[in-house]
Amino acid sequence: MTKDYYKILGVKENATQDEIKKAYRQLSKQYHPDVNPEGAETFKGIAEAYDTIGDEKKRQEYDFKRKNPFGGVDGDLGDIMDLFNRGYNPFARQRRQRAPDKVVVLSLTPNESMLGISKTLNYQRKQMCGSCNGQGGDRTNCTTCVGRGVVQQQFNLGGTVHIQNSTCPSCQGSGSVLVNRCFSCAGHGTTAHLNTITIDIPKSVDDGDFLRVPNAGDFNNGVGVGDLVVQIKMVNDGTFQKIGINLHMNLKIAPEDIFKKLDITLEHPEGQVVVKFPPKLNTATPIRLRSKGYYHNEGRGDFIVKFDVDTNLSNLDEEKLSKIEEILK
Repeated sequence: MTKDYYKILGVKENATQDEIKKAYRQLSKQYHPDVNPEGAETFKGIAEAYDTIGDEKKRQEYDFKRKNPFGGVDGDLGDIMDLFNRGYNPFARQRRQRAPDKVVVLSLTPNESMLGISKTLNYQRKQMCGSCNGQGGDRTNCTTCVGRGVVQQQFNLGGTVHIQNSTCPSCQGSGSVLVNRCFSCAGHGTTAHLNTITIDIPKSVDDGDFLRVPNAGDFNNGVGVGDLVVQIKMVNDGTFQKIGINLHMNLKIAPEDIFKKLDITLEHPEGQVVVKFPPKLNTATPIRLRSKGYYHNEGRGDFIVKFDVDTNLSNLDEEKLSKIEEILK
């Protein structure tokens, strides 16, 4: 039985090299023959353990031998590990292949994201050719795999022969090859179709989020119909901006508005919001309206408004406007 070097050093199997080195130093000081004459054998085991798992290459070989279900290993470890790296796993079940997803990008404004919205999507979709039922034309059995769609490879591991099934390279797993192409689809098995669906967008989706619509993607012969993946792209609508869970807005005001200190009516996706003008307005510091932002698991974000003074909005004459500008400076 292989010695448990991790247990000897008192470290976990996923320990880092620094942790292994630290454990070795502590134990070697404790059991070194010069310090502890009765610990000579223990010290020898500690040194042996560190020599093995303290070296990355030796540690990899040691870990493989400890967990190798086939017992002894014939051949070079690098060759065997290469089989696993290339996908060989004697325990893995053959997974059912599924059709790839079809991705479409949907543009949303910050306003639409906050409220949630139903959107109609028009997109090109591959559907099964009705003339050949998705076969691409007349077919015959593949001679490479004899119609099975898979070919077998044999590997010798630890003196035991293991068989691996892999997709047939000649027919790509279909089990048949095309002999006469279908006129309607030119042998592809699919035809282009403009598809229209309506999808409900939930509140507070963000840029990069995606929604999955089952069985609304492309037809793929042999594996069926894939899913449609709708990826959200946030676009600026000129009024609002979504930053995380907060709704942002830049509001232009006339210079004289700072002195009038009248209530401000702000546009908001859920309706107008009236706020009192700040007693001391600093245009560099925005105001924050709590719980008026986007919905999330723990509540809502905030509505953050930044004021920009725009002289073009002023109704004052040049003399009064110049005085206000001097005061603001």
